[in-house]
Amino acid sequence: MRLAAQNWARVWVYRFLVLVVVLAIVQVIAMGDTGLAHVVRFVLERDERVLDGTLLHEAIERRGRLHQPGQDRA
Repeated sequence: MRLAAQNWARVWVYRFLVLVVVLAIVQVIAMGDTGLAHVVRFVLERDERVLDGTLLHEAIERRGRLHQPGQDRA
């Protein structure tokens, strides 16, 4: 029973983190659409990866690809 409760808790923590990441991506896109300067913060693990396991430089490149100023997303 204890193992089932631990697994249940892990599943819900994972779901919560996925939701947080999705909301952060939506926020970045929305701020990029305004044309205003904005700050994006990354939380890093000790091995310089963001919480989803992506290397920091890859996450920064991905953010740049989400929205390039002056370009329409199709």
